[in-house]
Amino acid sequence: MLRVDMGEYEAGVAQYERALAADPKLAVVHYLVADAMLKQPAADAARINESLRRAIELDPAFTPAPQACHCVQPAKQVRRGRGRT
Repeated sequence: MLRVDMGEYEAGVAQYERALAADPKLAVVHYLVADAMLKQPAADAARINESLRRAIELDPAFTPAPQACHCVQPAKQVRRGRGRT
């Protein structure tokens, strides 16, 4: 079972990064890195966007990556703005 399936997102990212070290052209794994990072409380938007950009660059037909790319920044802005109103 994958770490992310058990809620261990940081360990899951490390697992995916080992896969990318073996084959950096796996678009779906770049997407999975971003997806696992988005599930962490202190998500790094720049790193997530880079993983999504790379997934799209490697496979423009991979549908989830462009959709997720549009969600990263608004999600961060909403999260930051909650306590201000």
